[in-house]
Amino acid sequence: MARHGRLSKGCQTCRKRKIKCDQELPTCGQCKKSGWACPRYADVVERMFQHHCKSHDNKQSKKGNSSTDLVLVENPKASPFSVSQMVDNLAMQFFFAEHVFRESGVARGHFEFLPVYTSDSDANKTLSASLKAATLAAYAHKFRYPILVRKSRIYYDLALKSLQVDLLSPAVATKSSTIVTMMLLGTFETLNCENINMLSSTDAHMSGAMKCISLQVGQILKSHHGIQLFLQTSWCRLVTCILRSSPVPEEFIQTRRHAAKFLATDDPAWKLSEIMEKVAKFRAEVKLGTVCKTIDIVGVALGLDQELSVLAENMPFEWRFQRIPAEQDPGRVFDSYYHVYSDLWISCIWNFIRTSRLVLLKEIRRQHCPAPDVVIPVFSTFNCESNYGQLHVIMESLASEICATIPQFCDDLKGRYIEVATTKTDVPTTASVYHLFWPLLNAAQTTSLDNRRDWIINRCRDIGHTTGIQQCFALADFLETQEDIDSWVERQDEEHLSSLNISG
Repeated sequence: MARHGRLSKGCQTCRKRKIKCDQELPTCGQCKKSGWACPRYADVVERMFQHHCKSHDNKQSKKGNSSTDLVLVENPKASPFSVSQMVDNLAMQFFFAEHVFRESGVARGHFEFLPVYTSDSDANKTLSASLKAATLAAYAHKFRYPILVRKSRIYYDLALKSLQVDLLSPAVATKSSTIVTMMLLGTFETLNCENINMLSSTDAHMSGAMKCISLQVGQILKSHHGIQLFLQTSWCRLVTCILRSSPVPEEFIQTRRHAAKFLATDDPAWKLSEIMEKVAKFRAEVKLGTVCKTIDIVGVALGLDQELSVLAENMPFEWRFQRIPAEQDPGRVFDSYYHVYSDLWISCIWNFIRTSRLVLLKEIRRQHCPAPDVVIPVFSTFNCESNYGQLHVIMESLASEICATIPQFCDDLKGRYIEVATTKTDVPTTASVYHLFWPLLNAAQTTSLDNRRDWIINRCRDIGHTTGIQQCFALADFLETQEDIDSWVERQDEEHLSSLNISG
């Protein structure tokens, strides 16, 4: 039957206890004070959508149909907002609470700027549509509402069409609102990613965002939020270039040089990005054949690995992590230990260091596969000569270290192993998951242990179920095929050239 009167938006526990809920996110104040796990507001949408019997409605039309449909019931007189607007607002609150880094004064780069740029999003139809597309997609997949997934796609199509018009004007194309729109559309693609082939859509949005930033870099970098905007696109572009072995665009390099004037270049994250730029350049040169001799390839790779190792060895005290022994728990911990970081962003940077090293060592392994007994020069992590077998040990160790970070990304530590009292709350676990795909991909593809690979695949699916981010499932499906990511990239490139009727 239809709902009449005003719909309570409090959490399920507060409604059951008939007390006023402050509706705070991610947990309401009442549940927090009582020490309960807040069920939050996941069933609000269900209560907005009522099962309405067609046979009752169809008496006048004389259609005796007894099936039921899910229909949206609104009572405009009961509230100044429609039910649709209420759902949009709820999805937006959820997205800002779970998928956005909190402002901490440090320029990191994962939507910390979003509250500022979207405070008046209704005035910009393109930005408004992209924001609704991303936030509804996040909410719909988290709480499994197919009807809201469809609604988010409608907003996505509207935003995409409007964006195409905006990009025709150079003045509009370089506005911060346009760049934020592209980034939100890229996030929408990640949230809805059905298979790994859809990565190209996300890449296209982020590539477009960086190009627009490079055209207006002086203006954008004047503000703290503009720097955050740049950093988010920068991380995405670096990972994409390394993943695809594609040349780093010159405008991207120049934009980074300009941005360095406004950033703390002694920050470990920035130092890492500088090395990752070199790794991307190296990968592209190997692919293009600019660097082709084995001795040269191995020499460059070892030099970059040395830089990454030195960075890791000289981390500031606050960037250090705890290595905690744990009983074997196959569901949550792969080896007999896990890591605890004071901040999940720090964990992301450590994983990017490990992943960059895996990429380089994988290339060295590829070069030495025909002659596994060839002696490899000294590695920074060893005080002796390392042969092919020891290279394997290093790679397994790095993969193990990445796996050791996953419990904290999944919120498995609190109340289970130790109380993580030092962990900051300005980086939500769901928001940090966006930076976990690349490390997990490489950890799974470089390990020779089937049980480690299977564990990573299972954890990817667990994270997907917990967060609703569909790219987790796409990654798990791809890893199950055991196709090497470099082979997949080559196949993608060939298919792209074929579609353009260009022969290799």
